[in-house]
Amino acid sequence: MTAPTDRSPETRYHMGIEGVLRAKEEMVRMGIASSSTIFIATHFSHNGGLLHEELEEKLKPENVHVAYDGMRIDISPT
Repeated sequence: MTAPTDRSPETRYHMGIEGVLRAKEEMVRMGIASSSTIFIATHFSHNGGLLHEELEEKLKPENVHVAYDGMRIDISPT
């Protein structure tokens, strides 16, 4: 992943779709996530021009969920 001092346009402020996918790819490459890891994209900018449903449409094929206000995640021990 990029170092905090090496900020690309995808990660400088709010992460966009490309930044999220790049971070996911890098985490899998580093072995800190796997194909069974649940990824949830959060903190999207309203300036991106996409509605929530449009973000879901773009990220679903990449197996990334899109967070929403009030979202609850049940984390159960395995």
